[in-house]
Amino acid sequence: MSTHIPVDRYRYSPVNQGTHPSSSSSSHSPSLIQKLYLDRISPLAALLALAAAAILLYSILRHVPYFNTRPTTTPPGEPIVVWNTLLQDARTAHNDPSLSKRVHISAETDHLPNIQQFALATFAPHSRTERHSHPSMTEIFHVKEGKARFVFGTPPTTDSAGVAVGGGGENNVNVGVDDTVAIPAGTAHTVVNDQDVPLKMVYASVLV
Repeated sequence: MSTHIPVDRYRYSPVNQGTHPSSSSSSHSPSLIQKLYLDRISPLAALLALAAAAILLYSILRHVPYFNTRPTTTPPGEPIVVWNTLLQDARTAHNDPSLSKRVHISAETDHLPNIQQFALATFAPHSRTERHSHPSMTEIFHVKEGKARFVFGTPPTTDSAGVAVGGGGENNVNVGVDDTVAIPAGTAHTVVNDQDVPLKMVYASVLV
């Protein structure tokens, strides 16, 4: 009578490292990395991990001013395409932190005849520009969010007590979403946001 010898169907794997099931597990405890089979990551998984790292790096660098820029200049005669994600808000010429502009087109970088600037202007709640004028530039404002009050002209002269004694004259114009205001060159004006919410306007300036 032949003696039956059981076949050991146990096979090597990174988890058990070739130890027999009857062996003590305490002396051959698998590491976490071995449990996860990281030594068998497929090329597709590695590619996905690399893509995720690239996306994370981009999301960080896009907020760093050095990397968050558009081309310095545009060659004359070339179409101009400006992606909003490459722009940052900056202070306006009024140097007031409550006023900002995101400049898309500028005479400093783009070669478009008579176009000085095209931008998105933002006024914080209860902010305003000082009274000013531009001798050789027409300005156009188109309201996208909020309400604006434009004050044209100059205030009357006053005495030491603040009483009007003549001269001057102001005209207040209130506008809302999708309204447009064009201010001819040389016209004194003030732009005011009287509201509790930000005011956003598309802004264009044209040399005349």
